[in-house]
Amino acid sequence: MKASEGKKSWFRSELFLVGLILGVIIIYLFGPFQNSGISIGILVTEEMSTDPEVQAAFQFLDRGDVYDPQKIFLNEIISGNKKLEDFDIIWFHYADSSGIPMAFNSPELIGFINEYVDAGGNLLLTQEAFTYLHTLGLETAMAQLDYANAVDDGYGRKLGYHAYIDHPLFKNLHGGAYVFNPFVDQKTRVRGYFGDEKINGKVIGIDWSYITFNEKKKLILEYEKGKGKVLAIGAYALFNIQNHNWDEFGQLMNNTFFYLKGTEVPQEFYWTKDCGIVESFDPEQKAFIYPKPNKLEVKSSDLQFSFENKTAEFWDLTGERMMVMGHEKSGIDEIWAHPFMAIKEYRVGIKFPDKNIIWLSDVNPEITITPASLVRKYNLGEFQLTELISVHHEKPQTLIHYEFEGDAKAEIFIGFNSNLRLMWPYSEKVIGGINYAWNDSVNAFIISDLADNFNALVGMNRKPERQMIGKYDSVFYRNEDFQFTETEKLQCGALAVFKADQSLDVVIAASHFADSNAIEYLKTGLESPASIYENSHNYYAELLNDKLMITSPDTDLNIGYRWAIIGTDRHFTNTPGIGKSLVAGIGNTVRGWWGGHAVNGRPGYAWYFGRDSEWSSFAINAYGDYEKVKDVLKMLIGYQHMNGKIFHELTTSGAVHYDAADATPLFVILAGKYMRASGDQDFIKKNWNAILKAINYCYATDPDKDLLINNTNVGHGWVEGGFLFGGKTTLYLASCWAEALREASYMTGILGMKEENKKYTDETSKVTDLVQKLFWNEKTSFYNHSLNSDGSFVEEKTVMPAIPMYFGQFEKRKTENMLNEFASNNFTANWGSRIVGEDSKHFNPGGYHTGSVWPLYTGWVSLAEFKYGNHVQAYSHLMNNINIYKFWAKGFIEEVLHGAEYRPIGVCAHQCWSETMAVQPLIEGMLGFEVDANLNTLKLGPSVPANWDHYKIENIHIGKNTLHYEMQRNENKVTYTFNYSGSDELKIYFSPKYLDGAIIKESTFNDQPLSWTKEIGMVELKLKRPSKLTITYDGGISVLPLIQNPQPGDNAAGTRIISATLKDKVYEVLLEAPTNSKANIQFYSDFKVTGIENASIVSDSANIYKLEIKASDSSQKYSRIKVNILL
Repeated sequence: MKASEGKKSWFRSELFLVGLILGVIIIYLFGPFQNSGISIGILVTEEMSTDPEVQAAFQFLDRGDVYDPQKIFLNEIISGNKKLEDFDIIWFHYADSSGIPMAFNSPELIGFINEYVDAGGNLLLTQEAFTYLHTLGLETAMAQLDYANAVDDGYGRKLGYHAYIDHPLFKNLHGGAYVFNPFVDQKTRVRGYFGDEKINGKVIGIDWSYITFNEKKKLILEYEKGKGKVLAIGAYALFNIQNHNWDEFGQLMNNTFFYLKGTEVPQEFYWTKDCGIVESFDPEQKAFIYPKPNKLEVKSSDLQFSFENKTAEFWDLTGERMMVMGHEKSGIDEIWAHPFMAIKEYRVGIKFPDKNIIWLSDVNPEITITPASLVRKYNLGEFQLTELISVHHEKPQTLIHYEFEGDAKAEIFIGFNSNLRLMWPYSEKVIGGINYAWNDSVNAFIISDLADNFNALVGMNRKPERQMIGKYDSVFYRNEDFQFTETEKLQCGALAVFKADQSLDVVIAASHFADSNAIEYLKTGLESPASIYENSHNYYAELLNDKLMITSPDTDLNIGYRWAIIGTDRHFTNTPGIGKSLVAGIGNTVRGWWGGHAVNGRPGYAWYFGRDSEWSSFAINAYGDYEKVKDVLKMLIGYQHMNGKIFHELTTSGAVHYDAADATPLFVILAGKYMRASGDQDFIKKNWNAILKAINYCYATDPDKDLLINNTNVGHGWVEGGFLFGGKTTLYLASCWAEALREASYMTGILGMKEENKKYTDETSKVTDLVQKLFWNEKTSFYNHSLNSDGSFVEEKTVMPAIPMYFGQFEKRKTENMLNEFASNNFTANWGSRIVGEDSKHFNPGGYHTGSVWPLYTGWVSLAEFKYGNHVQAYSHLMNNINIYKFWAKGFIEEVLHGAEYRPIGVCAHQCWSETMAVQPLIEGMLGFEVDANLNTLKLGPSVPANWDHYKIENIHIGKNTLHYEMQRNENKVTYTFNYSGSDELKIYFSPKYLDGAIIKESTFNDQPLSWTKEIGMVELKLKRPSKLTITYDGGISVLPLIQNPQPGDNAAGTRIISATLKDKVYEVLLEAPTNSKANIQFYSDFKVTGIENASIVSDSANIYKLEIKASDSSQKYSRIKVNILL
């Protein structure tokens, strides 16, 4: 089909405005030009001059003072009436499928064009004109033709190009652009060079569709010809087709013209033409003498695992620049120095004289894991080997330290492989090749890509007895000589041998083009290996000192909470050239989708995610690490789309895409939460334009003006696939929008923006009211999952109503049935919550969004339960998450667990928002924590388990002010001691939740009488100095949280507390348990217990009663039992 057939003119007035604004912005960025702008001559024939596509291209230029376009008829060139040299750029744009007009094949015209370019002119060829490269003699082969399907399968129809790293054509586009996203499904022609054949042009851009780099499809080429330049774009440069992504397309085209004009030449990267080269080289380095290796003092930690290993569970050690991962028994699987894998398959063996090598993978070590290190001790008869691994927190340095004990003579063999694998979505071939060497001057293996953009170094502070490196899959030692297995893989393998008679340090350093100091990192690391370990140890020793801390009677809570903060912090990653923020999850390349590549370049989810970082930062904000939250916001702002949208994924290799609808409202929520907690009004003022762009983008995604922002043509909601995917908008997204408006109202109120404040306040009320009413299903007493375009609803019961509950958007009466269901076995396994219940026809306990347990879901449910008064069930869910730290990746919390058997099934053994959901429900939920540093106020509503007689909270940050407090209970008297440091008076709205039915008899604050309601309610406390609050109460009762302690392999069913209510003198506890089973619960009572119905008392001590309950025989899987405690 011809481009001119059946197409409406595509230049609406608002798009002209967008183009004009883009042009003005670029002039602002680049500076003004002489004359009226860039002079561009558009080559046309008589027939072409009326073609709607050519006319639309001309109109793109014919606005403002940015460009000075003219149509040049070919006969004018040949006749001499128009001279090509009078123009900065000559543009040949043609999109008709019938082929280039014959007039363009005129030898005379071709001569004029070649002369123009040779003399310093610039030629742009777009769409079908890409084939002109062959005509001009720039390529020997004809350009190829393919078709791309721009079809919306739920993620839009986005097609475009991507640079290798970056190029000026993608200025303000972060290295790539989805320039083509048509309004309707269609097939479009693609011209380029495909496959592995060599071409002459430098490749600026390859084909990019959704999240896939089609590296063999070379669509944007550049040629240096004489003194001039030729640029060819073979696809998606269409001006007369309705396009959702016009802003990106306009930006790219403007960049193209300014690049050809030569206004700016920053660092340029091009896709390599080489592939598979692995060869030695000879890097020159100055000789360096390292100090003699010393023994290392292994430091103990209060957070420590010590055990003998017989399995192979995952572990990780990370700093901001380097991520080291392996399995407990031996070796290191992968070392990543973002954005690439520096080293893999690090392995160690010991050889005694006349014996075969004993590889440590065959030996069970004693293992000690602390936040700063992994220590393995191997006992080999009369010989002992100790290995310590640690990572520098700020620098890309890993230390592997060895010590040897015993009289036996031995050698240690250290081997590894390296493929310099650049992170997905790049393929394993993109670096082109590898150079490798052993360098005596620095006593290290040096590995680089062909362009010297990525460097990995493995150095030692002792000279090896022997060493070898080459294009090998493995190097080993047999018959007193090196043996090796050659490989066709793009990698090298190395092996070094040392006498095992004194300490040895191996330092691994790596960096890339944005920080070319790899050799310095190696030298400083080998100069003082102990400093790497000491840096890591000191960092983790100090990390918890100023974070919100709890010390309680529950040891698992205390330890697990501290590990969760450490586990969260581990995800904070600094990639030079990109920035600092949270990656989503830590894992190796063995698990998960391989990105369609032969060699996986996806280390778990260890790249930046918008919504993951936002949800996780809610917790980081709560425990007071405001600088890291600010860094997260900075990255979200730095990579904000020009239309205001916040990214979904940003790989550390620099590929960014914007597929999620929720990242943008969550960004606004995070900005508001940050401002509340930190009081940093200056940052919000400085970045208000970015926040406003995000708000306005959300408004723009409500085309029917029903007050709800849409998923349609915007991006996926929470669920990215499966039966819950799709719909016009989801309850989750609508609730996030309501909360974003509430935070916008707060920010504008504090900043004195009266008009905006009124608007957002009014809109918050309207949208919240709509969320409450529109999604409510009276028939099911549950909120529907999503709204379809036809007005119908997806009525599946899911865990997602927990989010609007967390935001406090529902009436309490509408939450009771949902909370009871969340507490039941239907939604809750012994280790956490599922997204759907067991009774769903779609239930699959191994499915990602169909029945598996996510600690994230569990945390959401816990937050909802704390918010609406189900504190007992909320604490159980909190402990579901915390207790995961004991298993699998020691100290850390898995991404996903099976819904029916206690085992991991996710991609990552260590997930950021899993960690934060062991923190956020404790702080915002159990402590009832709401801070406003701008008003210097704090809401505290602690709802701790009734059997706690003491706890201590340290480092509650209210901006720059700090509060510590602790509780002590002695019989019926509770004392709260507050220690506040701050220049201004702190106002606390204190509302402790305690025993049901408890009556206050007396209360004092700093020895002065204090008035409360009859029951324990809220009181206002004003603090300027250390203060004491005492409460004497009478009576009260509470069931105690059930803490399930499942072991790996256990099944999901167990006892659940559904509800507990005090009615007159009867305390009713509704339980659920597997049919025909025995259940035990405990309750604390300050009332006298006169009787028990449907249970028997097992024990009674210090006001704590233990009951045994028999679940009746039934055809149902679970039985409900109402236990009545008579008072």
